Amino acid sequence: MKKILSVCFTLMLMFAGLTSCENDDFSSSPSDRLAFSKDTVSFDTVFTGQASADQRFMIYNPNKKALRIQTLYLADPDRSGFIINVDGEASDRINDLEIDAKDSLFVFVRINPSPSGQNSPQLIKDSIVFVTNGVMQHVKLRAVGQDATKWSGKRITADTTLSATRPFLIYDSLYVAPGITLTLAAGTTLHFHSGASLKVEGTLVSNGTAAAPIIMRGDRIDNLFDDLPYDLLAGQWEGVRLAAGSIGNSLTHTIIRGGNYGILADSSDVSALKLEMHHSTIHNVRGHGLQATNCRIEADNSLFTNARYACLSLLGGSYRFLHCTIANYYVWDLREGTSVTISNFTGSSKEKLVFYPVTNTTFTNCIIYGSRYPELQLNHTLNKEEVATSFECSFHASLIRSKEQTDPRFSDILWSEDPAFHATGKEDYKYDFHLDSLSAAIGKADPNFSSLLPQDADGVNRMTDGTPDMGAYEFVPALNDQH
Repeated sequence: MKKILSVCFTLMLMFAGLTSCENDDFSSSPSDRLAFSKDTVSFDTVFTGQASADQRFMIYNPNKKALRIQTLYLADPDRSGFIINVDGEASDRINDLEIDAKDSLFVFVRINPSPSGQNSPQLIKDSIVFVTNGVMQHVKLRAVGQDATKWSGKRITADTTLSATRPFLIYDSLYVAPGITLTLAAGTTLHFHSGASLKVEGTLVSNGTAAAPIIMRGDRIDNLFDDLPYDLLAGQWEGVRLAAGSIGNSLTHTIIRGGNYGILADSSDVSALKLEMHHSTIHNVRGHGLQATNCRIEADNSLFTNARYACLSLLGGSYRFLHCTIANYYVWDLREGTSVTISNFTGSSKEKLVFYPVTNTTFTNCIIYGSRYPELQLNHTLNKEEVATSFECSFHASLIRSKEQTDPRFSDILWSEDPAFHATGKEDYKYDFHLDSLSAAIGKADPNFSSLLPQDADGVNRMTDGTPDMGAYEFVPALNDQH
């Protein structure tokens, strides 16, 4: 019995010693504090009623001893909608969290804000409170919540005007029935979920302004990486499809970006204007920018930029492009094809040809450029012989990246000279197709045609000095540094 008591007593002493050593390993000093990789976790605009993607930061213990975080908690989770996960544990409050000396822990943060009932974006604030050795520390949480009108499989069956009161969040598709006109008021923004599209059997009228453009883009408003917003990526949604019976469509100060395609225009009667574009942009798509079959389309002061395939793919039809910039510096996949492709047939042998006459197609005072050579492809011959249908296509007073040609279809062309755009994606995937002071396109447009369109895409008078510039933008020395 004495031996048993002696062993028990010895074990108790050993346990007490271990406990004492263990306690000694944790700091109890208020001066030993936590450090954080961020003092504020900020989210961009988040649609209310749906969870954001996660952001993360790290908790560091820079001290020589371990720390026991007595408690960490969200200050106001019920109102803010923030959610946290610390070291694998998701809770509004976590107690007795240990962090070894010179060690770190991950904290993941997301937000699922409730609708505010307000049309304008609302700032949402909260903080994570850390209490260690009686000392309170904070990491601030900030987000902007935006109420949106959410539609799934929405069908427009009566003439409708959408206002800019709130953004529209489109799931599945937005469909415009035959004979019906959908009008978009200035400032309207349409966010399309992955796989969603705008399908127009009737007519689309997009009435943006320079100050309040209409935007069609994906619904991911977070970042893939800290410095790469999803909005800069292609393939975030489908695109805009104008069906065969859809005519009279009009886009003014309208931006379409980030889709699998920009506009897909199905074959129509070329005697009717299918689409007109003014001061508008199709940018950064995984397929073609504007793909049209046997249509009549007119565009001025517009940009068609960055597509995996062609920025303009035209099969048959009648087209007019005046003071447009067509430039392709697409980087998200291996590029295929040229910036502009125009064809008057399909098929690979004479027996299988399908003809699509090209009539009255002109490019005037335009820029056709990009990262490949050449950037213009004209398909009107098979085995070096002209196919048996019309190819009425001409280029005048334009800058084209291609081998110089003596074809009478071309007049007053700058062949492969540098347009010197401000930014072509080499820094942060940002693009700016305004002209730099060294641009070869400055002063080289035909003023007789420019006088028909005296203001450029920004509203700048291109006729001030009598020597207008090619492309959608007039070079303005005083504004050069701003770009």
